[in-house]
Amino acid sequence: MKNFIIGTANFGNLYGEFNPGVVSENKIKNILNFAQKNDIHGFDTAKSYKNSEAILGKYLDRSKSIKIDTKIGAFECQSVEQIIISVRKSINLLGVSKISTLYLHDSNLILGQHCDTVARGLKEVMALGLVEHLGISVYTLDELLQCKAKFREFTRFQILENICDRRLTDSDDLIAMVEMGNKINVRSIFLQGLLLSNPRKLNGKFSLAKKSLVKLNDFANKNNVSVFHLCIAYAQTLKWANQIVVGVESQSQLEQILNSSFQLPFGWQEQINTLPESLLDPRYW
Repeated sequence: MKNFIIGTANFGNLYGEFNPGVVSENKIKNILNFAQKNDIHGFDTAKSYKNSEAILGKYLDRSKSIKIDTKIGAFECQSVEQIIISVRKSINLLGVSKISTLYLHDSNLILGQHCDTVARGLKEVMALGLVEHLGISVYTLDELLQCKAKFREFTRFQILENICDRRLTDSDDLIAMVEMGNKINVRSIFLQGLLLSNPRKLNGKFSLAKKSLVKLNDFANKNNVSVFHLCIAYAQTLKWANQIVVGVESQSQLEQILNSSFQLPFGWQEQINTLPESLLDPRYW
C-alpha cells in the first residue's frame, strides 16, 4: 500500500469547481491531529494556497516526524532573491528547519524565457540548506520529461492521474524515472471532486462527463463500493507512484481513505470509460 500525503489546497481556501466549501480551522486541526496519530508524515502546501502554510505551522505537532513540501509560482520567481525570501518565509510560517521538497507550480517557470533566473534561485536555496529536494508539479508526461531534461536537479515530481484518465497507467517513462532514483507522487485522483459528483446534476461543459461518470457509478454499485474507494484503488495500482496526494474535508473522510482496501477486479478497464480529453486538465476548465 502506498503512503498518503495530505494536500492542503482547501485549508481555509475555496479550491476547485466541486469544492463543497472552506474547511474550518477546527476541522483542519482534527484532520492534522488524526493524520499524525496515524503515521502520516507528509503534507503538501503552496504559497498560492492562501493561509495554508500558516495553518500547518499553527497546528502540526513538530515533536513528531514531518515532511512538508511547498510550491512557488511566478510571483515568487521574479528574481533569485525573491525565491530565497519566499522559501525562508515558508520555513518561518511552517516552523520547520527546512522544506522537504520545494516544487515549482508551473512548468513554464523552468521552460520559459526566465528559466535561467529560476534555475539559479533553486540551486541557491539548495546550497543554503533551505530545502532537501527540488521538484515540479506538472499535468502531462511531456511536461515532466521536458522539465527533467531542462533542469536535472529536479528529483521530485507531482503529476495528475485518475481512474477516468489512465493515460499514465503503465507508463514506461515514469517507471524508468523512478528506477533512476526520482520520486513521483500522483495527485488529483478525484479530479478536484469531479469524479465524486452526481453525473445527473452536471451541466455546461461538465455535461460531457455524464456518460463516463454514469458508467463509473454503475460499476461502483455493481461491486458494492463507492466511487471514492474506486479512485483510491486505482491510484494504488500505479507502479510508478511513490505516494498519493489527497485533499480531505474532515477527519472522517481521512479515516475512510486510510481504511480503503478495495482492489479493482480483473477486466475493470472495459467497464469504466475515460473522460473526454477536454475535461482531463483542470487548468482549462
